[in-house]
Amino acid sequence: GIDFIVQTVENGEWAFLMAMGTVIKKTLQSGESILVDGDSILCFESSVTVDVRAVGNIAAICCGGEGIFNTELSGPGTIWLQSMSIDKMRRLFPPTVNKSGGGGDGGDGGGGE
Repeated sequence: GIDFIVQTVENGEWAFLMAMGTVIKKTLQSGESILVDGDSILCFESSVTVDVRAVGNIAAICCGGEGIFNTELSGPGTIWLQSMSIDKMRRLFPPTVNKSGGGGDGGDGGGGE
């Protein structure tokens, strides 16, 4: 997978984010936590703490298709999650590749008579 990267936004009024699927906003109370797929995290307030947890047993890790780690977000603070990460979107809708090769106008490339 991809490393979990956190970028801090300070002293600004606007931040533009890209999300896939449905964006879910949840306010966590002090001591409340939620376990999510790290790819689902869009953003969170600085008061939220982040921890990585191993999930499942060996059968779930090998056959579950969800990986070995999930991310625990603990309040207080607001979090925003996305229902589909860009990686999941790419797996569902892979780009089509024209395998015929070539290109151009379909001519044979000859220049003589």
